Amino acid sequence: MMRRAFVLLAVSLGGAPAPMPADVRVGVFGLFHPGALAVSAAEDAISLRSERDGCVLRGGDQARVNLDGGSVRVTCAAAAFSARSVRVTGPSGGPADLEVGVPGKIGRRFHGRLDLTSTGRELVPVVSMDLETAVASVVAAEQIASTPLEALKAQAVAARSFFAAARGRHHGFDFCDTTHCQFLREAPAADHPAARATRETASLVLAFRGAPMAAFYSASCGGRTRTLADAGLEAADGYPYFSVACAYCARRYGGDRAGHGVGLCQQGAAALAAEHGASFTDILQHYYPGTTLEMRAPRMN
Repeated sequence: MMRRAFVLLAVSLGGAPAPMPADVRVGVFGLFHPGALAVSAAEDAISLRSERDGCVLRGGDQARVNLDGGSVRVTCAAAAFSARSVRVTGPSGGPADLEVGVPGKIGRRFHGRLDLTSTGRELVPVVSMDLETAVASVVAAEQIASTPLEALKAQAVAARSFFAAARGRHHGFDFCDTTHCQFLREAPAADHPAARATRETASLVLAFRGAPMAAFYSASCGGRTRTLADAGLEAADGYPYFSVACAYCARRYGGDRAGHGVGLCQQGAAALAAEHGASFTDILQHYYPGTTLEMRAPRMN
């Protein structure tokens, strides 16, 4: 049995720690460079609106969105209009359950608000979603459901920490849905292990010197995680990323890595939980030595 370690729930010097923004803005389907999108209401009605025009979709209705020069062209059953930008929300302007897809290629269901703009060459769909929804979506995309719960909880903290510390990685939105930022699919059901791991670690982030850190992670480290310099990544005045041993990957993969090998090793974390009874705090202390956990409540919008 792995020794249980005490992890400090820290607060920053000079008072309570700064809260995290409640929502994150995620650009989706960027790899497909979409020239057309299909938008529909997943459950209740949704509203598509520009500054001047709009339409409402109800269950089963679908809107087609196309490029119109530098504008966005929306075609609904009852209306058609073009605008520089279009926002998709619930009828009262709040988040909604909606389905968005690139026709013939990919479709996903999201809960949030959708903004549609155009670069002139492609449509740019950006989903604004609750932070915890985004975290659960990353955990479900990054890990299989049978992964030990404590490893899923460590993944949730790492994903939330990255969202808290690394905003503004793209022009017009904070994050993309690829491994350039964090791999993200649609949100898991409430009874999915990824959703449970997210709930049970809600608001917890990794911190270094009192500030949230953009926690890196990869699939397997080959037996020892790497420093930023080892991985050829640019070092900054932040967490130094120590090289730590990973017995499972050394035994299983013998030096072969999957990913950059910096920070949390997903295969090693699962083995620590399954074979040694490690808690998520044990796992985080192993792969991110010198960090603390902070409770950061989201800031209300």
